[in-house]
Amino acid sequence: MLKWVLISAILDRATKELVAATLAPGESIPLLGDLLRLTYITNTGAAFGLLADHTWVLAAVSLLLVVFVTWWYRSIGGSGRYPIAGPAAGLLVGGALGNLIDRAFRGYVVDFVDLGFWPVFNVADIAVVFGCALAFLMILKNPEMTGGGAPDEAN
Repeated sequence: MLKWVLISAILDRATKELVAATLAPGESIPLLGDLLRLTYITNTGAAFGLLADHTWVLAAVSLLLVVFVTWWYRSIGGSGRYPIAGPAAGLLVGGALGNLIDRAFRGYVVDFVDLGFWPVFNVADIAVVFGCALAFLMILKNPEMTGGGAPDEAN
């Protein structure tokens, strides 16, 4: 899990610092035409700008997510029984920490990946989405994790 936390959090921090050092807020440059742009925005809210200007509430939720996912990972026995648990939990925690650090030190989250048809996001957001997807797949493959069946002997 720690490897995935470090990879996602460091990559998130490095990309945000690079964007903040090279672009002005609101500035946008095309990377792949209009398909992919680098657009520097500051986001005081959560996904899709929800709960704008509630920085400390969102920071508290991020911290609770880090604590809960870490507890969950330990409660299922880490990656020993469920190998995908490490990447799932690590990406969730690393992504949450990446945006938590922004909220704590900047008062907002730096977003910069702009697909044009979707709200602008960052590496931490990508990590959280992939972490959730992996956790979901792990739970689907192992229904005993939720009390929904006998343990899968293949694991």
